Amino acid sequence: MVVSWPTRCPITLAMLDDRHTDLPKPQHDDNVYILGCIGMVGNIKSATVAAHMTSTFPSIKFGLMVGIGVAFGPKLDLAMSCALLAALTKLESKHDIEGSEIPRHLENLKQKWPRLVHQYLRTDSLNDILFKSSYHHIEKNASDDDWENEGEELNSCAYCDHTKVVKRKPAAHDMRIHYGLIASGNQVVKDAFRRNEINKMLGGNVLCFEMEAAGLMNDFSCIVIRGICDYADSHKNKDWQEHTAAVTAAFGKEFLSVVSPHGVEEMPIINDVYDSVTKMAGGVKTLTEKHHIQEQQAILEWLTQVDYTSQQNDFISKRQLGTGQWLLDSNEFQGWIAQTNQILFCPGIPGAGKTIPTSTVVDYLHGRFPDNTTIGIAYIYCNFRQQEEQRPMNVLSSILKQFAQGHNIISECVKILLKKHKSKMSRPSFREISDVLCSIIEDFSHAFIIIDALDECPIAGGMLSSLLLEIFNLQAKTRANLFAPSRFIPKIEEEFKRKGAVSLEIRASDNDVQIYLDDKISRLSLFVGKNPELEDRVKKAVITAADGMFLLATPHLNSLEDKVNPRQVENALKKLPKETNAYSQAYQQAMERIQSQLPSFCDLAFKTLAWISHTKRPLAPKELQHALAVVNNIHYTTLEYFQRTWSTWFPSAETDIAKTCINYLSFNDFRSGFCLTDHEFEERVQLHPLYSYASKNWGYHANAVSGIETKHDTCTASVNMEQLVAFLGDKDKVCASTSDGRMPLSWAAQKGYEMMVRFLLDKDGVNPDSKDFLGQTPLSLAARNGHDMIVNFLLEKDGVDPDSNDTDGRTPLSWAAQKGHDIIVKLLLDKDRVDPDPKDSCG
Repeated sequence: MVVSWPTRCPITLAMLDDRHTDLPKPQHDDNVYILGCIGMVGNIKSATVAAHMTSTFPSIKFGLMVGIGVAFGPKLDLAMSCALLAALTKLESKHDIEGSEIPRHLENLKQKWPRLVHQYLRTDSLNDILFKSSYHHIEKNASDDDWENEGEELNSCAYCDHTKVVKRKPAAHDMRIHYGLIASGNQVVKDAFRRNEINKMLGGNVLCFEMEAAGLMNDFSCIVIRGICDYADSHKNKDWQEHTAAVTAAFGKEFLSVVSPHGVEEMPIINDVYDSVTKMAGGVKTLTEKHHIQEQQAILEWLTQVDYTSQQNDFISKRQLGTGQWLLDSNEFQGWIAQTNQILFCPGIPGAGKTIPTSTVVDYLHGRFPDNTTIGIAYIYCNFRQQEEQRPMNVLSSILKQFAQGHNIISECVKILLKKHKSKMSRPSFREISDVLCSIIEDFSHAFIIIDALDECPIAGGMLSSLLLEIFNLQAKTRANLFAPSRFIPKIEEEFKRKGAVSLEIRASDNDVQIYLDDKISRLSLFVGKNPELEDRVKKAVITAADGMFLLATPHLNSLEDKVNPRQVENALKKLPKETNAYSQAYQQAMERIQSQLPSFCDLAFKTLAWISHTKRPLAPKELQHALAVVNNIHYTTLEYFQRTWSTWFPSAETDIAKTCINYLSFNDFRSGFCLTDHEFEERVQLHPLYSYASKNWGYHANAVSGIETKHDTCTASVNMEQLVAFLGDKDKVCASTSDGRMPLSWAAQKGYEMMVRFLLDKDGVNPDSKDFLGQTPLSLAARNGHDMIVNFLLEKDGVDPDSNDTDGRTPLSWAAQKGHDIIVKLLLDKDRVDPDPKDSCG
């Protein structure tokens, strides 16, 4: 038995049937042991006792934790001298039939140890009183009269109002044992209201509260036995403690009498059990942590699948060590990072190299605040070719994802948001995302938001205005710090000026270009490096010609690579463009150099540039490798140049790309049709990297080809037209699923592919009025999306209902009217069967 209070030692000793001689102890063990046998067989302190005990007695197999506790349950009283126990079925059954042997053990105590009777056995002076929870204990003020009563034994509640006592049935004098839940804590409970609150919090099933077992159970497997000594209220006293200790010791002795000696011998040694449990716990912990990580990742992916990490890694890898330090050292940046509620606007000319400094800022913040969960860091890289990601909803979702990722655990508000929408398979509203984001930012001591290239967010449709509005609203609500590089766009400049932003122009400093050239000049012919004066002139000429545009340093240096003597280098330096459109001239010169290469190299280069400048989104390296076996990237100014000059350099780019995509999708590997499982789809994408892009975008390129006949010729190059058109589905899903009832004609009508619609309408077996799972027909989808030519095609087709209702009661006319497609409204109203005043399910 483990006895934690010295006052309980005598009664526990008295319960021993035999005493044994003491044994030597290890030096580190400070416990006091009384050795003997019965029958045939604060919490930190208890834990320490147990740990020492198992080292001194390594063959221990189980223990009893004997002591006192306070009553929490409504059916307990002191007069019964209750002993509480957690889960002893065998003994419980014995008590139900035969009763307890506690009275016999106490009688034996009386006969064997008469000197302990007055202290440990029940006397008439012990009164069981339970006051109402609202009534507090009364202490008598100290006075001179107290000296007269010094020798008298007073009742602990002698001065309390006994009219406040709870009326209960007369208590029985037999021993009663309760089996149930024992709560353990590290604070004394002596307040009735607090007692009731704890019991309510634990489900109302707690019988007893004590302060030692919790620490012991962590390190020492044992049965907990507790006797009730008070009611955990302000009337708490020690009157019943000795008698309760005697009862619990007697119960412990009775328990040991029913333990099978053979069963004990079969039990493993407690230290061996703990070794196994520890190993198992380690494995469980690893699995739990892995599951926790997977769960967190799933929540983050649910918020948005957009991830800028790869872009950040790519940009920072291109940074020349030492460049951009001027930005980090500037007073403007240091002021921005030192205080909250700061906006730093960093405009710069095209090609100044704003993105690399932005990645430098992100890298600096992560380095300055490593693993600091009180600091929030989120960054966005806007891209003119990924406009969907620049929508305010997607930007805020990405910021939320990054801030949520910054915590060790996902915030509860994010989990609540997920729970709310996941069961309904819905998406959170913009306001919900914004509110949760503000809530998370409040948990940070400092939050940094970095948004690069705001100028690449499209102005058309109000997307840029909406993004600026929401970003500024978020910044104002949360006092987060905002860092925003951009080209000199008047609208953007004005907005930041109105918000009181500090402005710092980003410009390629001469020192940064010098550092870059020092590292890259070895590309030039050896004679340049052997001539320090010539090398110095090259660097100065390139720095002067770049004039703050880091982008130009590379093509200027590249233009010198094929020079074979100093004179050619000198002449080339004189021709380096220095005007405001220098980058256009640099690209023009680069294209001329490409044209001068061998025909096969020139052709490969042109095809590569055509793909890079005409695809609907940036291709991943493996995708481009499958298209051309060439990897490349393109800057905004490069694309601007090719968009102006495409008819000169790539007049047939759209046709070539469309044909390549269709031919790619015509491979025998895709003849089996759509993927039936996620695993099959993932395997197909892995083996054919261009599959994703080709299946989603071939129609866009075919639609851009001028001339209906040309489009038809291009598309019929596919041997399975029906299968390919089905790829015109949602951009978020590579293959069109038949589970939602969508047919190829439905996709083509929605996307506005006139030629595709005409082609399919001419094919046998195509239902021109098919409905998807929302009840939408091709006509409804075309009307909703403003494709008037397709609407006209469909209205001329037999079997098309011009007034069909979807599941919400919406008709083609109601969709066209809501979206403001006037021409389509007129086309539909010209049909006799169209109701001019349709009502949907909402009236």
